[in-house]
Amino acid sequence: MLEDEKTLQTGLKLILLLEFLYNGDCAKDEILSSFTKFYNIKISQETLKLYVNTLLEAGFKIKRGNRKNNFKMHLEKDFSLLKLTQKELILLDSVKNYVFEAMDINKIIALKSFYERLLPLTDENGAAILKNFRFFNLINKRVLNSILKLNNTGKQVKVRYISPKRGVVEITCKLNGASFIEGKLYLRCATEYLKEDMMLRADNIYGIFKTEEQQSKKEAVEEKLKYKIAKEYLDSIIPDDKEKIVRLTKDEAEIETKKTSDFFTVQKLILAGKNCTYINNDNIKNKIIAHLSEILEQYE
Repeated sequence: MLEDEKTLQTGLKLILLLEFLYNGDCAKDEILSSFTKFYNIKISQETLKLYVNTLLEAGFKIKRGNRKNNFKMHLEKDFSLLKLTQKELILLDSVKNYVFEAMDINKIIALKSFYERLLPLTDENGAAILKNFRFFNLINKRVLNSILKLNNTGKQVKVRYISPKRGVVEITCKLNGASFIEGKLYLRCATEYLKEDMMLRADNIYGIFKTEEQQSKKEAVEEKLKYKIAKEYLDSIIPDDKEKIVRLTKDEAEIETKKTSDFFTVQKLILAGKNCTYINNDNIKNKIIAHLSEILEQYE
């Protein structure tokens, strides 16, 4: 990595601040609250002031607010006088890779949105760097914005989904998070009809809409699952917000998770391969064995 982690974190926060201001005038308290709400980042009033001054020095035009507009800052959206240097492009690419390493969905979506605004400031080669958001490029832009606003809010939504077997279907559900499986982004969707969360591939979704329909109060049953993996494999695991390490030895880690989807759990443990040394759930073990047996039959 070209820059140290502290530099990349600062660069990320500056980009997120610009994205906030680009989307509308904001007061300091609104910005600080948004950093916490959407990105789980806490910064002080003094640090925010420092970031604003840094952006001003870089050439961005930011007008400070007053009492008449509730002290909301305003960003001039015409960046035409700015041009990205090669050094700045390298830093932007490093920040993007840094966020991808953490697989933080909200931050990736915010970066993608802002990088698109910077395309007029560079040439064709620079644009190729800014546009490269891997599999996120396959996902509808409106869907990405809806994920950012509605994921994990508890709000009822309608998802229009292209099912490989049934064609276009409409699903009423709540978005319960997202996971990365084999290089694809999946949304976890809780419905009143199924005990487990549905796993929908984000690139097969072409619309997410708020709805007033009331869903049954029946919640997905969260079953605790424990598994053990080789300690050296820990760094290869994509973090899940429902997981925690309950025991760590020199050779292995015991992980406890709240299982709401057999699909996601099976896929994750299959990817671990021989590094997964123990699973305490017979149902999951049997599904893994069945899946591997199907693959084996294809090669016999």
